[in-house]
Amino acid sequence: MTFHRWVREEKRGRKKYPVGRPGKSVVLRELILKIARETGFGYTRILGELRKLGISRICRQTVKNIVKEAGIEPSPKRSTGTWDQFLKTHSETLWACDFFTKRTVTPRGLVDLYVLVFMHLETREVFVTPSTRSPDSA
Repeated sequence: MTFHRWVREEKRGRKKYPVGRPGKSVVLRELILKIARETGFGYTRILGELRKLGISRICRQTVKNIVKEAGIEPSPKRSTGTWDQFLKTHSETLWACDFFTKRTVTPRGLVDLYVLVFMHLETREVFVTPSTRSPDSA
């Protein structure tokens, strides 16, 4: 379109229509942003949640564009807290375990004993299972 044509059309009062597809509804945008803020889900997971709700006429890129336009960081950058904070928060329900072998001298010679150890992270209490020479037998 030339400049003169643009000026002519402006004088005639022609209505200009927006270019491209119409945007997604405000309700859908608000739902996507609510999920992103409250859950910390990434674009694909948000899309999955929308599909569970029966909203299928949307793609991952649209979800990404809506979240970016709102100024919300991508999900890895949105995560709050450190690994140390996670461990402190969940320490009452977390257990560590280790399965190891120990070579021991017996009257029959060297024997490998298998040991399974559990430790409760909050109390630091250790539970040791009886050692065995054959860990695959009941």
